[in-house]
Amino acid sequence: MNSLPEKVDVHHHFIPDFYASAIETHGDPSGSHIPAWKPETTQAFMKNGSIITAILSITAPGASVLHGEGGRQLARKANDYAAALRDNNPGRYGFFRCAPYIVGRGRLS
Repeated sequence: MNSLPEKVDVHHHFIPDFYASAIETHGDPSGSHIPAWKPETTQAFMKNGSIITAILSITAPGASVLHGEGGRQLARKANDYAAALRDNNPGRYGFFRCAPYIVGRGRLS
């Protein structure tokens, strides 16, 4: 049993395979390395650090790595993925919604 006090991690990046593939294909403007990520790794990290809840957010550059409809679809897929993690692990996860950078009429779609 871990003797650390229980915590809520309010800034926990997730990088599902489909998002990592989009960055590999379209590039990351920052040039940052995208690490491998799996839910099981996050769960082990949380257990070791006495983190009871993690608030997930997609790592930079977010859905804006794709433009227009592609960005909207990537954002939706990331949000659906995070929602499934939350729903399948009650109390363990929350998430910040991923939104694409869109100018004009498509913003609210």
